[in-house]
Amino acid sequence: MKAIINNKLYDTTTSTMLYTRAGESVWKTENGSYFKIVTDIIVPQTEDEVKEYLGVKDADAYIKEFGEVELA
Repeated sequence: MKAIINNKLYDTTTSTMLYTRAGESVWKTENGSYFKIVTDIIVPQTEDEVKEYLGVKDADAYIKEFGEVELA
């Protein structure tokens, strides 16, 4: 799947999937940009948006991507 958004190409064939479940997935491009796919629509994401999303959806994926966090 590919989309050009704000003159940048988001391409699943050259990106790494960080998370997928229930029709949603989070990806990281080779250049370090993030995007989410929701119902076949690519949505660019900031690092903070991905942290918030993965923190709630998949703590293990968060830790794998961003490192260990302090225990509550």
